Amino acid sequence: MLANFYTLALYAHVLVVVYLLGADLGRLLLARAGAAAGASPDTQLAAARTVSTLGSVTGTALILILPAGISLAGALGVYRIISPAWLISTWLVTGAWLLLSVAADRAAGNRAGGGLLLADGITRFVIGAGHVYDGAIAFAGTSQTVESGWLATKITLFGVLILLSI
Repeated sequence: MLANFYTLALYAHVLVVVYLLGADLGRLLLARAGAAAGASPDTQLAAARTVSTLGSVTGTALILILPAGISLAGALGVYRIISPAWLISTWLVTGAWLLLSVAADRAAGNRAGGGLLLADGITRFVIGAGHVYDGAIAFAGTSQTVESGWLATKITLFGVLILLSI
């Protein structure tokens, strides 16, 4: 059972990282193509729409790294999951954050979008700062959950990445 959970967690974690990195590369290339001198208005519009769509993919992948990473680290034994309820709540909070992020993305540009964008930004700040804090206490040796220095580094960098996504 544990081997199956590890395999699933590893697959999910690798998948979201690949989508995050791959889609960001696609966004860069499409943005350059749309901004190239002599690009037709149709090319510019298609590039802008695709860059926006890929932005949603990378935003989703960034959010889904959280529960996939915790699941993988728990399966590896480098992150102590205090109780099964902790893992379930991580997935539920991440699901709520994902819904908020999608709603904010869809509402961007209209009046209702301001409140959703603010709520998404506050959520990103709290989760990102929490990860930086978790990494810091792991480096200090006082963490009750993080069992590895490399994981503390990864958690800290992930927190910084979330903060930069605001």
